[in-house]
Amino acid sequence: YPLFEAYQEHVAKFLRAVGTDEQLIMVPSVFIGHMRILSAVASTEQGAEVVFRVLHDKNASPHVAWRKLFATLKSVIAMYEGIVSSNQQISSTVLPEADTNGLCAFVDVFTQVMSNGPLDEALKWIQDLEEECGVAPSWEILFEAMCCPVPQKLKATLDEAIASLARHQSLVGPIWDRLLGAVV
Repeated sequence: YPLFEAYQEHVAKFLRAVGTDEQLIMVPSVFIGHMRILSAVASTEQGAEVVFRVLHDKNASPHVAWRKLFATLKSVIAMYEGIVSSNQQISSTVLPEADTNGLCAFVDVFTQVMSNGPLDEALKWIQDLEEECGVAPSWEILFEAMCCPVPQKLKATLDEAIASLARHQSLVGPIWDRLLGAVV
């Protein structure tokens, strides 16, 4: 697949050009735009595979990688758990709008990759992410974040991500069981 390899290299170059520039990627509009481009690339089976591999690459930007997405979700959960355990009142500004929008855009990339990737490959990708990011099962962190008092926009985006995983027959039962136990 020479065309596929060339395509993957172009996406990797794009990620390196924008994703590794810490000053540039920290600008919310640039980060969100970057994520939207990745979502668009991942809208095809071949594109989903390219985006998954590039964000899974150990040499990827630390700001734009699967491990960053799951680490961010873990910190959001910990932040809300800390507020709840200290009996502080939760403000709607706990997660600023720019952070919410950026996280939604990143979760959208995950959703596109899992929705459009080849079915058998996507199951392997889920296992890889669980091992690499320490999130097993992978949907649990999505449920945990969704059950926090995060903005509704983020809840909806997390719901879509969970739905993208449910297209895999082997995951339907466990995800359904977890959904029934979720207090949202």
